[in-house]
Amino acid sequence: MEVLNRTAIKADARSFIGQNRRWLSMMLACLPLFLLEGAISGGISVWQKFAEDSDAQYTVSVGSNLIAWLLIPFTVAMAGYYLNQIRGFNPEWQSLYKEGLDRYGKYFTVGLVTQIFIYLWTLLLFVPGIIKVYEYRFVHNVIHDNPNLSQSRARDLSRRMTDGFKADLFVLDLSFILWYILVALTCGFAAFYVVPYVSTTNAMCYENLKNYAISTGKAAPEEFGILPVPPYGAQPPFAGQPYAQNPQAPYPENPYATQTPYAANPYAQNAPTGAGAPTQNAQPFTPPAPESTFVPGDETPSAGKTVINGEEAENDKQDF
Repeated sequence: MEVLNRTAIKADARSFIGQNRRWLSMMLACLPLFLLEGAISGGISVWQKFAEDSDAQYTVSVGSNLIAWLLIPFTVAMAGYYLNQIRGFNPEWQSLYKEGLDRYGKYFTVGLVTQIFIYLWTLLLFVPGIIKVYEYRFVHNVIHDNPNLSQSRARDLSRRMTDGFKADLFVLDLSFILWYILVALTCGFAAFYVVPYVSTTNAMCYENLKNYAISTGKAAPEEFGILPVPPYGAQPPFAGQPYAQNPQAPYPENPYATQTPYAANPYAQNAPTGAGAPTQNAQPFTPPAPESTFVPGDETPSAGKTVINGEEAENDKQDF
């Protein structure tokens, strides 16, 4: 069974960002970060050009890397921003920067140490460095979903998720080459569409691989910050834990997302039916927990089944 159907995922990503020109609002949310990075990079390049001695140029180079490192938490938060988008939370643009600031220390440590590991592997040999890039591809997404994880566990979880799929991810990246050429030919203006397109595709790949890892036993739901919901009326045994569920609100709240009515979000999960189902005048629908979130090709997973890449499989009987 193909878990990462490149054509289907990219088609779903284009469809998602194309609704009401969602790509524009997505890019505008990230624009302050890109402008800041560009301004700093441009200023340092000019400074380095006019530096008269090698020591000054070296100092400028170190300063450039240091500033790039300081922006790592917002890069991590951007990955979370796109996850919140495809999960139907419709996050405000400010949430990206608020999350980066609130979790600055955690995100900075995880992002920096991961970059150092990749750099060291690249020094050893180029190919192992490339392998590590794909092995740690989803560290940012993992730490967004569960910031309680240690940096080593976040990398290990990303490694388990990408095991057997590094080549697929590599080919996926190659498939965007023409889009990157278009960005260069348009002096960067095409990035307003390409960046949301690529980032949304990456978020959808993460969701597919996360669901696959859980369904095949490669990873436990708790590692993604997902805990089981107790029966209604029962007291949750995990009350007081950071990721504990509220029995009165079975879906976890997202502090960096804005809830929107279900009808306004075609990529949210189907609304509940039967007694207690929300009406048009009801409170905004809260998207489901991460373990049942967006899977390209099928937005309505059946009860007791795991949906992977648009196909259903019984959790205990399907052999992947």
